[in-house]
Amino acid sequence: MKKYGVTPFDALHAIYCDGDEIISSDKKYSEIGLKRVRLEEKLPEF
Repeated sequence: MKKYGVTPFDALHAIYCDGDEIISSDKKYSEIGLKRVRLEEKLPEF
């Protein structure tokens, strides 16, 4: 966790996705090498 600057909560989610894509607005997941679907791109326009 110290190496990547993630919280225990972030680490749990990273482990849970098991290398698959993760949907998040937090760029930390991209920085640690996970495929991230950017949540901000998936928001509907009003």
